[in-house]
Amino acid sequence: MRMLALIVAGGCALHGQPSEPAGPAPPLRVVLAPAAIAIDTVRRGVLVPFEVGGDLADGAVVDYIVALVDGDRVVAEVKGRGVASHGRVIGEVKLGAASRSMRVRLIARSLRPQRDGEASAAVDVPQEKPQQASCGGFVFEQKAPRIGIRDFARTLPVTISTLVSAEGLNGTVAPVRFGVGPVGAASQRFWPVQLGIPLRNGVWRVSFTLRAPLPSGPLEVRLLRGDKILADGCAAQFTTY
Repeated sequence: MRMLALIVAGGCALHGQPSEPAGPAPPLRVVLAPAAIAIDTVRRGVLVPFEVGGDLADGAVVDYIVALVDGDRVVAEVKGRGVASHGRVIGEVKLGAASRSMRVRLIARSLRPQRDGEASAAVDVPQEKPQQASCGGFVFEQKAPRIGIRDFARTLPVTISTLVSAEGLNGTVAPVRFGVGPVGAASQRFWPVQLGIPLRNGVWRVSFTLRAPLPSGPLEVRLLRGDKILADGCAAQFTTY
C-alpha cells in the first residue's frame, strides 16, 4: 500500500484539500463593576470586581492591569495574574481614590493562545457637602464561590452596600430606601435605610442584607427616594442561581 503525504506551506492538508489559514484570535471578554468604598472615615477607595473570558480553557493564564484614571493621569494601578476556572478568571482589587469622578480601566492578556481585551467604567466617589445626590456603585458580599462578578447563590444571604451623599440624610432613618425587583419592572421588596455615624459631612455608607432564599434573577437593586432612583449610579443589576 502506498501512502501519500501532502505538505502545504503554512498548514496541512486533509483529504487532499489545503486548510484555511487561522484567523485572528477573538478579543477577550472583560467585565468590571467598580464601586467606591470607605477605607476609613477620611480616605476613599475603589473596589473593582472583574471577570475575564467566558470561553477560556481551564488553567489558562491571564495577566491583567487595573488602573484608576483621572483624565490622562493614572492615579493608582494594580498588576496581577489569574488562572481560568470554568472558562473565566474572576478577581477583585482595591485602589486608593480621591473624592471625585474617575474611570477604571482593565487591560487583560491571555497566554497560549495570546488574546487581548480591555474595558473601562466610570465610578463616582461621593463627596462631602453634596450639591447633588450621588451613589458610588454597589458592593455585593456573599460567602460563596463566584461563578461571575454579579452571580449569587440563592441559598445564601447577600449583603449589598453603597456610599451615598445627598442633602437631607440625617436622623436615624433616612428618607430613602432600598428596593429590589426584576430587571425592567418595579421594585417588589423594600428595606428602609438605617443611618449611623456619617463618614464625613454628608457622606454615608448604607447597606442591607437580602436573606436566603434569594429571589430568582435577573434582578436590580435600587436606592430610592420615594419611588424614583435617587441618582445616576444608584442602581445595579445582578443574577442568582
